[in-house]
Amino acid sequence: MKQNKIVIGIDLDGIFVDKPPIIPASFINYLYGDPKKAKLKYNIPNTKFEIFIRRVSHSQFLRPIIKKNVNWLRATYNGTEITCEIITGRYAFLDGVTKSLLLKNGLRLSLNHLWINLDNEQPHLFKERTIKHLKLKYMIDDDIYMLNYLAKRLPDVMFFWYSNSSYFHTSDIEELSKNIRPISDLSELKILIK
Repeated sequence: MKQNKIVIGIDLDGIFVDKPPIIPASFINYLYGDPKKAKLKYNIPNTKFEIFIRRVSHSQFLRPIIKKNVNWLRATYNGTEITCEIITGRYAFLDGVTKSLLLKNGLRLSLNHLWINLDNEQPHLFKERTIKHLKLKYMIDDDIYMLNYLAKRLPDVMFFWYSNSSYFHTSDIEELSKNIRPISDLSELKILIK
């Protein structure tokens, strides 16, 4: 009897697309807002200048592909038991850049498997709504603050924290939710396949 595929939501930035290597983490965190605050809130660019800066900071030159993880994703789409839904908090003005970046790197995802924050919602609210819509049981992200928020709101979902990010540390979180499991490599997702 053939086993049903496991469907997992995966964030884009920090997992398949790296953070800008020449820009300090403190500046990136400033642009995005301080998620360490009591209430999670990210800066949503709304002026032409802010949108310009965000577009530049998301250019392929400043956002190199994480080849090891992209290769894992390609292999996953070639017949393994895991199906991926890419869920990114990137805003509407980055839609074309995002799709172009994926195509240039050989990731011809069906638009049914790519979820972009086209309504410019707070990223954690967009991801929460998308996870519910897709009825996901698994989600991976590098943003530990977002994961902690989502894990509390969606206790039946298992969240995987991609802990290789230099931007987020568990020491910044008082207590991780029980449904968050740290992983350092996407190959560790094989534990989902029984």
